[in-house]
Amino acid sequence: MIKLDSPSIKIVILGGLGEFGCNMMAIESGEDIVVIDAGLGFPPENTPGVEIIVPNISYLKENQKRLRAILITHGHEDHIGALPYLFSQVQVPIYAPPFAYHLIKQKIKGNFLVKDKKWLNKIIIGDYYQIGDIKVEFFPVNHSTPDSTGIILYTKAGIILHTGDFKRGKPLIGTNSINWKMLYERLPSRVRVLCSDSTYSIVSGNSEPDQIVEPHLADIVKKTRTKVFFSTFSSSIGRIKQALKVAKDHGRQAAILGDSMSKKINIARKLGYLSGFENTVISVDKLKSLPSHKSMLIVTGSQGEKNSVLMRLTRGKFKGIEISSGDCLVLSSSIVPGNELKVAEMIQKLSVKGVKVIDQTKAKIHVRGHALKDDLKELIKIFQPEFFIPIHGQYEHLLEHLLIAKEAGISRENIWILERGNVLQISSKGSELMSPVPSGLVYLTGSARHIIDSSVIDNIIDVGGNGVLTISLLINLSNKNRELKCFVDQIEFTASQDVLKNIKDYTQETLETAVAHGIKLGRLDSLMIQRVGQYLTMKNIPHPMIRINIINPNKTK
Repeated sequence: MIKLDSPSIKIVILGGLGEFGCNMMAIESGEDIVVIDAGLGFPPENTPGVEIIVPNISYLKENQKRLRAILITHGHEDHIGALPYLFSQVQVPIYAPPFAYHLIKQKIKGNFLVKDKKWLNKIIIGDYYQIGDIKVEFFPVNHSTPDSTGIILYTKAGIILHTGDFKRGKPLIGTNSINWKMLYERLPSRVRVLCSDSTYSIVSGNSEPDQIVEPHLADIVKKTRTKVFFSTFSSSIGRIKQALKVAKDHGRQAAILGDSMSKKINIARKLGYLSGFENTVISVDKLKSLPSHKSMLIVTGSQGEKNSVLMRLTRGKFKGIEISSGDCLVLSSSIVPGNELKVAEMIQKLSVKGVKVIDQTKAKIHVRGHALKDDLKELIKIFQPEFFIPIHGQYEHLLEHLLIAKEAGISRENIWILERGNVLQISSKGSELMSPVPSGLVYLTGSARHIIDSSVIDNIIDVGGNGVLTISLLINLSNKNRELKCFVDQIEFTASQDVLKNIKDYTQETLETAVAHGIKLGRLDSLMIQRVGQYLTMKNIPHPMIRINIINPNKTK
């Protein structure tokens, strides 16, 4: 264990690593703790009764006296959705950029004070905030929702740079995104720890600019002489602005359908992000009187959500509106992992109706909102941090980001693949894992967000769909940095946390035994699938599809 005689920081992972959603990380510096983001996750379809999932915050409750602030990078649900639950348990000031600030204000009602301080603070992007002994800077990044930021923490033990969710290029709305090289040049010292978005680390190339979508959407609308339905994430205000501009340019008026969409658009209007469309956006009742070729409907439901407007239209009419043969539906969003089947079924039903469905496989009507491999490598090369932590994504994504960092010049021993509950200590003497903190997931249901005990999750699983289980094997057989580690990702495969831990332990034991007995790496795929299958059968758990992903950090690409 490192003996400390100088300032140190601890990075505590509460969620968002080894999973999509539930993003939450705490930073300890001396007697001060700040939290970055407080996100939720959504359960698979085969867990009836569970509505949302949030991180276990026992560590925060135990350390409330040291807790100084919650810092929010942006307003997506996987970064702010757990705030109502967290704030009901732990009262602490929240700092958020403008768009996220208004979303949070809607989520947590009331004008509360925390220790005579405002409970919710709207930050100015680019400004500095002194929070305890930590100086905090929010800087602008390009992402798929307005006012997205990264965060820099200036601590006594060095600089921590957290990218938030980001991509290259200029945002469709709001402040220009940061120039990474200029940021690097103005920092007072080297970045000690870089925490970087891994969402699309498995996709080669550079991210595409959002601006390329508009001409493709305009071409579709120009050629369509019937109603146009446009669906995207309700927080994708920039994409909605593009749709409204295309409608206006082609003599159409638009109605907004869906509560979440309407609320977010109203906030965007309040902030001045959707000015110039006062005569374009009309009520649903007024739109009904328009000829089909003069109308556009912007609706929720791009992920096939059961009660969304688009799914209701798929089943029949909604508020007197019908989607019928000859109409055009534009789906301008990526499919969230786990929603593939729902979206495919929705498209199939609409196609049978005679609806022309256009998604990103048929036209350039959506681009990704996260950095790709080459973007991520460029960022690491610019900053050359002392330590690197991939964040945001399943283990498959984190491990791929590990390889990217290594190619960008970061030593393997300075790259940390962390998981829920891990505590990484950084000091002048180096880095090491400390004793873990309580962690896990909390399952919530109902408007009052009642907790469902995780022990009952196994008993409420609908066995109609068994999902996918990905076993990632990190194998490094070099003498200097020998590593044999297993990581488990699941999509639509649901089991209790105890079962998932047992699967991880079982695969770890299998891997170590296989290597000790000289079994060739080429045989690990079939061996792992066989052994995991045996365990699931023994526990009477329905078998998912099992994928094996082998990562060798010393292998030259």
